[in-house]
Amino acid sequence: MRVAVALVLVFGVAYLADRVAPREVDVTRALEVAGAEGLESSEEGNPFLRRARILSKMILLLLPEYAVVVLVLGAARAFIFPHMDPAVGNDLLLAV
Repeated sequence: MRVAVALVLVFGVAYLADRVAPREVDVTRALEVAGAEGLESSEEGNPFLRRARILSKMILLLLPEYAVVVLVLGAARAFIFPHMDPAVGNDLLLAV
């Protein structure tokens, strides 16, 4: 059930974003915004190093954000799920 909802959400939002996005895009401005001005020189390098560099930047940006979200949800768990405690047990209906 969760996988089906996730797939519909991912592809549905992508479809809606494509429909809402403007059709005519200035290519030179898009490259500046994406930070691709030095792309030609980095394309000649090792693709594994380039991917590792991008992955390390993503990790440095996403891990602190993930930690904050986990801590906030953990702190607000009693307010978000007031009837969930260990006595309730593991039930499929509760997971959905």
